[in-house]
Amino acid sequence: MDFEEFKQEFLIACDFIEEPVLAEDTELDKIPDFDSLAMLGVIVMLETQFGITASGDDVMRLSTMGGLHKFATKQ
Repeated sequence: MDFEEFKQEFLIACDFIEEPVLAEDTELDKIPDFDSLAMLGVIVMLETQFGITASGDDVMRLSTMGGLHKFATKQ
């Protein structure tokens, strides 16, 4: 899965009211409205679509959208 496809899945999982502009170097903690519900959506996405069990702390340690993409797709 390339980054653009992953980004779309991330946006669906987070269900943002206003869609943020995301790039591979976007820091997760700088995304507007990336709150606990959005994090839960990402954790569920990782489990259901990629078979990866992760905590919120695991996700935040990845730091950027690119890091999360590489973690999820094991690239």
